[in-house]
Order: sequence, then structure tokens, then C-alpha cells
Amino acid sequence: MKKVVVVLSMFFSLAVGQVTNIAVTVGNLVVNFNKQPKTVVTVGVSPAAANGAGVATIPVSMATTRIPASSMQFDVVYTAADVAAISAVAGPTAVAAGKGLQCSAISTSDFRCVVIGVNTNSIPNGVVANVSVTVNRGTTVQLQGVVVSNAVGSNIVVATSPAAAAITVAAALASVSCAIPSYDSGLPANTYNIEPGESTTCTVTMNQPAGTGGFSAPISVSAAGLTLPASVVVPQGQTTATFVVTGQ
Repeated sequence: MKKVVVVLSMFFSLAVGQVTNIAVTVGNLVVNFNKQPKTVVTVGVSPAAANGAGVATIPVSMATTRIPASSMQFDVVYTAADVAAISAVAGPTAVAAGKGLQCSAISTSDFRCVVIGVNTNSIPNGVVANVSVTVNRGTTVQLQGVVVSNAVGSNIVVATSPAAAAITVAAALASVSCAIPSYDSGLPANTYNIEPGESTTCTVTMNQPAGTGGFSAPISVSAAGLTLPASVVVPQGQTTATFVVTGQ
């Protein structure tokens, strides 16, 4: 019997722990409470692809399980050598709540932003900020130091997810340059002299190593007078390749 009593007692304790509806009786009056889990605000960043100028837009999104947010602070941390410039603007949900966005670089690899307004308006779920990152190569940025407050200034528990956003950069040619004889120095940029029978070697450089199978770039001319290949191929894993131009 004692063993049975212990088992029943354990079952009763578990059942009590699962109660979510609590009735409070005051005299002959009853007030009902629905016991809720602690509010959690989830803040995350989304991956992005850089455009031809190397600029990527990283949305910073926020969603709450119950109590709405009224202000927010976050840091975007990155590798300084990978990022040429960074800035941010308020997202649509911050604008809808009458909030502004103030940001500044607190180090060469840490960009801090504060979403705030002279009001107690709740910020709806959604994109609260858009961070613009100009990159030198593919990289990843991290969301850190997130703090969220409600309308009365109390902090809300924060979950950061996803905490990192990859920025991808499409493979492309970054530059092309050709050898210049010493006697032709002083020509305008990207301009070369060539005469019949004369040859020069040109080098193409990519913005990142060529992927599987290499990277092929077509070559065309605006008029006759040069002999050159129809394309140049940068080998897989390499960033440069050469081709020869000969005057006719």
C-alpha cells in the first residue's frame, strides 16, 4: 500500500505543475487567471546576397510571445577586413510605431543601434531595422548584445535566433589590366597602345576564387584590328587568369 501511495503522490504533483488555469475566490466572488510562460522576444537576422556594388541589406526582425516591445538595442558584429561600410535605417514596424533608429560604430568591428521614440507605442512583430553592409568578399555578421524593453522600461527576456547572417557575393570580374611598355607611360587609365605584330598580356582579377569548373568571361571587340581569344577562364580556386592581345 505504501508503494501505491507514493506513486499516486508523484502523479498528483505532476498534475499540479501542469495547471494553467487558476481560480481565485474572494469571498463569494471568483477571478480566473491563465498562467502564462514568461514572455520571450525573439530577435534575428536574415542572410542576404550582395548586389553588383557589393551592398547587402540584412533585415533585423523581432517577434514577441505576449508582451510587446517598445524599445530595442542591438549590435552587429563583423570582421573589419570584410566590411567596407555599414549603415542602417528603421524598418517598417519601427516606423509604424513612431520609432527612430540611432546607430554608431563603437569599434572597427561593432555597429550598435538603438530603436527608440518619444512615445510608449508598441512595436509590431516584423522587420524593425534594415542594416546595409558593403562587403569586400563573402562574410558573416553576428547579432549580439540585444536588449528589449516594454512600454514601462522593463527588460523582456530575449532569444537571438538566427544570431548570424551570411552575406554572399556573386562571383564576378573585379578588374582587367594589361602590360604597358615603359615608353607608353602616361596613358589614360584603362587605355593601351598597340600596333601590328605587337602583343601584350592582360590579367583579369576576380572578386573571389573561382568556383567549381572555373569562371569563364567572354571577350569581344568593338572593331577589327586585334587578335585575341573568345574568352578567358579563371581556374577553379584561383582569382586571376591571363590572355594575350596581338595587334593586326
